[in-house]
This record gives sequence, C-alpha cells and structure tokens, in this order.
Amino acid sequence: KHRDSLLHRHSDIASIDRVMKEVTEDGKFNDLPNNATFLTTLQLAKTTSYDYSGLTYLTEKTGRYLVLIEENEHQYPWISLRVPSDGHHDVPLLRDVISEILECHLKTIGERKEFMLDSDTVAMESVLDILGRHKYVKDGEFAYFHMDDKQCAEYMKIAANLPDGFIAKSIEEKDFQFVIDKWEYCDSHELMRQRLRHLPSSAIYRKEGQIASFATSHTMGQMNHLYTPPEFRGIGLGKLTE
Repeated sequence: KHRDSLLHRHSDIASIDRVMKEVTEDGKFNDLPNNATFLTTLQLAKTTSYDYSGLTYLTEKTGRYLVLIEENEHQYPWISLRVPSDGHHDVPLLRDVISEILECHLKTIGERKEFMLDSDTVAMESVLDILGRHKYVKDGEFAYFHMDDKQCAEYMKIAANLPDGFIAKSIEEKDFQFVIDKWEYCDSHELMRQRLRHLPSSAIYRKEGQIASFATSHTMGQMNHLYTPPEFRGIGLGKLTE
C-alpha cells in the first residue's frame, strides 16, 4: 500500500528556484553531479525563450527526492529523479515516489512503451520491479559528465584551436533541416526546430558557410546529438564541437 500524495507540484519558476537554493544551500553544492540536470534546466527556463510548459517539477515531502518530467505528444517521456546526496536510505520511500510518478504524472508510457530514466541503478531496478520485468526491459545505458566553470575554461582553451578555414558558432537556421535529417531518433521536426531555435547549440562551419560538425542540446541541457559529415571526419572537429 502506497503512502498518500508524496509529491508536490511546482507551478512557477520562482518556486523551483527557491527549492534549488535550499537543496544546494544557496549555491554551496551547485557542482554536485546530482544537481546538474535540475540546475541546468532551471537556468535555461529562466534565460531562454524555449517553451518549458511541458515540464513538470515535483518535490517529495521530506525533500529527499526531486523529480523533473518532460512529457509531450512528440516524444517518449523523460524522467529525471535526483538521487539524495547521501544516497538512498529509505528504499520503500523511493519505490513509493516512483509509483506515484508512474501512476499519477505520466500518461504516455503505456502508449509509447518507452521512456528515459535519468537516475541511478537503484532507481532503475525499482522502476523495473514496479512496471513488471516481463513488460519492460532495459534498452541501454548512458552516462552524464558535467564540468564546473574552471573546467569549462580549461577545455575552451583546447576547443579554440580550430583548423585553418573553419569557424565556431551556433547552428544557423538555414541548417536546421540538415540537422533534423541526420538524426534518426528525431520524433518531431517541429519540436527539434524549437530546440535549435531557442536552446544552446554548437557548430563548426567552413568559412564559406558549409556546416562541418554540430552538437545540439536537449530540453534539460544535455548534449544529445553530435554529428560530423563523413567528408569532414578525421581532423578532430567532433571533439572541438563537443
């Protein structure tokens, strides 16, 4: 039997901002990996014109778990579950939180038969147990990396060394369709266009204007599509774009 209504929905950016300031002790723990997705999404929601109305931000009553859900008709659901900094000390609570997410806050998993979970293996195993291992299986794994401001500055020194004849900038609108065509997992062209138009992107162009490598970003800030056309491979453009 599950506990009653564990999750509180936040309806505005100011409320979410207050939660993250409390969780990070007013920025003291901003660099912890478990805060990266939530802080990045909050920053993008505050500083870009991308429509974030399709995201749901939830907190569990004790404050141990934060949940970020992206759900829309154009793609499979994406669930980000923040792992407490000191680990899972109450697995029954974790299972109840996950059950409430799946039962009350996600409507499209059943139709699409697929979803993305951004969390750790303990949460993943709990999800599979709740949904039924005979119905859902793990399709693959991915790992995040994030950099603090100092690391970004050091990495940019490397990325600044472009080969002769190339320049770095954001993806230009004239190349949106090219980017879409090169992504086999693109569910919605319009959704992708909105991301390209309003969220950060990285590209390397020939000075003549031909795109030679690019990387896009997801709604929650993750780099999710790095591509270099075959004719420009082998000279390190992918690493520089990244």
